[in-house]
Amino acid sequence: MSAVLAAVAIAVVTGIMLLAIRYRVHYEVSNEPAWLREARERELRLRTPKWVSVLAVAGGVMFFAGLGMFFSAFSSNPQHPESASGHVYQLNNHGSYVYVTKADYIRIFGTMVGGWSVSAASITVGYLIAQRRGPVKPEQP
Repeated sequence: MSAVLAAVAIAVVTGIMLLAIRYRVHYEVSNEPAWLREARERELRLRTPKWVSVLAVAGGVMFFAGLGMFFSAFSSNPQHPESASGHVYQLNNHGSYVYVTKADYIRIFGTMVGGWSVSAASITVGYLIAQRRGPVKPEQP
């Protein structure tokens, strides 16, 4: 459980860092008039739908939760296959092997692949929407 919380914390910190970088890149432009800065802010709001960001962050959280489950599996599962208990699916972490049940295997890799897929799909769709909408023209005073 602590590995899942650590993965969620890493995802939150990563999201905050990305937002800080986005803020710095888009809002700290020197020597430009206020109307141009407002146009840049409006363009950011209008070109990319909010749901794209929400799904991308949710997919990242899912991926890191799966990664946390992957690493926590190494502390609680046998290092040799046990067919009687169903621990026959191998996880490999740079030469360290453990064996998990089919349900655990599907849950771990399903969460990781699903999270990555949700993030990639939402970012791709958001990019295509932004390209279709085109640039927002600044309104001069």
